[in-house]
Order: sequence, then C-alpha cells, then structure tokens
Amino acid sequence: MIELGLDIKKNNILGVRTLNIVENFDSRGSFAEIISKRFLKDNQLEFFEFAQLNFSISRKNTFRGIHFSKSSKPQHKLVICLEGSITDFVVDIRIDSPTHGKVDRFELSSKVRQVLFVPSGCGHGFLAKENNTSVLYAQSSEYSPDQEFELSALDNSLGLNIADLGNLILSDKDRRAPKLNSLKSSNLLPMFNPADLD
Repeated sequence: MIELGLDIKKNNILGVRTLNIVENFDSRGSFAEIISKRFLKDNQLEFFEFAQLNFSISRKNTFRGIHFSKSSKPQHKLVICLEGSITDFVVDIRIDSPTHGKVDRFELSSKVRQVLFVPSGCGHGFLAKENNTSVLYAQSSEYSPDQEFELSALDNSLGLNIADLGNLILSDKDRRAPKLNSLKSSNLLPMFNPADLD
C-alpha cells in the first residue's frame, strides 16, 4: 500500500504544502500513486479539480518563471520533479494575503519523492540544477494566454539570488518580465481569496 501524508515542514506562505510520496519497489522497479481522488482527499486538497497536465525538460541553469494566473477559476498547481533536481520558488503576490510578499523555496528531485502544492494566485518558478531535468505539474484550470502573467525572477526585492549565475538560461518573455512594483502599480496582481483553499 502506498503511504501518503502531509510533510510537517512549516512553510512561509499560506496554503503552500509539500506532500510526501512513498514508492513501492519490487523486482520490476517502482510504482507510486501521484494524483488521484484519494491522494487529494488524504491531503485535504479535495478542492483541486484537475484540468491540465504539463511536462518540461530543462538544461542545467534554466529558470522557468516566475509565472502566475489571474484566471477567474483558481489555478492551483501540483509539481513533482521526475528526473534531475530543481530549486522551486513560490512567491506570495496575492493582494490581502496574510503572507503577501513572502517567498518559499524547495529542493525537489528524483531522489526525494515529494509533490509541491502551489495555491492559486502565487507566483511559481524553478531553477533546473542538472541537465535533462524533467518536471511534471498538474493545474486546476487550463492555460489562458490573456490571464497569464510573468514576474521577473531577477527582481532583487524577491531575494531569490539567482542573478549571480553567469550562465542563467531564461526565455525572452521571462527575461523581459516586469518587477513586482511595476505589476503592483499596474493592478496586475491577483487577489487573495480564502475560498480558493476550501
């Protein structure tokens, strides 16, 4: 039987959770249940409605993000590193959130099986620490181009400290992403809605 459970680590951001997965091993290899109704129920995530599954492969020092959605439907994410390793960043940019402005970082890898739950409205991004790093993540709402936005991971106010990597790989869109103050003054930050987590 697969054991599931909440990690006891206390996170900085309201709603962010790391979920433990225990793999079953036998002569064939291993098996682990990642997303199911039981998994969501056991981890108090019944409100998560699966809508889209994404997969990426990244070169070492690639940074993907920081991305967030202002969709009318909550866009929660469940993130797992299948191969290689990442430093995953979650930034609470939700207006009126009790933890607004806080940053969480997590070390996810293929050697430590954990799923990261990112609540809707938070900015999310990750740094690939190895070549051929594979990341799988499920969303509770589909990608909607006119409701998707970027926050600069190079914004010093966030304190991510990734700018010192001389060979950092970013997409053109992520490299041009605005800083937090610019998004705030343009009223582009999402609102905190406690009902999204019920």
